[in-house]
This record gives sequence, C-alpha cells and structure tokens, in this order.
Amino acid sequence: MKLMMHYGTDAVLLPATVIGHLNKASKRDITVLMTLAADPMARLDLSAAVQSAAKALSLSEAEVEASLAFWRGTGVITTEEGDAPVEVSATAPKE
Repeated sequence: MKLMMHYGTDAVLLPATVIGHLNKASKRDITVLMTLAADPMARLDLSAAVQSAAKALSLSEAEVEASLAFWRGTGVITTEEGDAPVEVSATAPKE
C-alpha cells in the first residue's frame, strides 16, 4: 500500500523538526504554524500575516502571537528581529 498526497496547485512545507514538538504543541499552535506557513505574506510582512491568520482562524492577534512565541521557543521559526529561541517546557497534567 502507498500513501499518495494530492497537492493540487499548492503545498505547505514544514521543517521535520516540527514533529519533535507536536506532543507539546496545542491544536492552536499547530493550526497557526500551518496557516502562516501557507501564507507567502508571512515572509514579507509578518504583522499583516498575523492579522490575516487571526481573522481566518477566529483568534485574536494575541493568540496568534502566543503560538508564534511557542514555535520561536522551540527553534522551529525565527523572526526578522532575530528572536533567540527560549526554553519551552511541557506543563504537568493537573490532578
């Protein structure tokens, strides 16, 4: 059996290192990353892309920025400002 992807005219490419962080990422973090990776504007004007993603995902800009902070912390992304990666820790489940 083979898996075949049907890309149509577009594709989203993510670094393989994303896989190592999926257990710490929230659904929102993953959705924001995929949305911004698919938006060519993110490489030109991140502020505009954040606004667009927030609207498309029914999130606040602060929520999108929080997800970006998560991915910067993992080292998966950086911004033009050169934000250095910060430590990301998983939260312990509440008992």
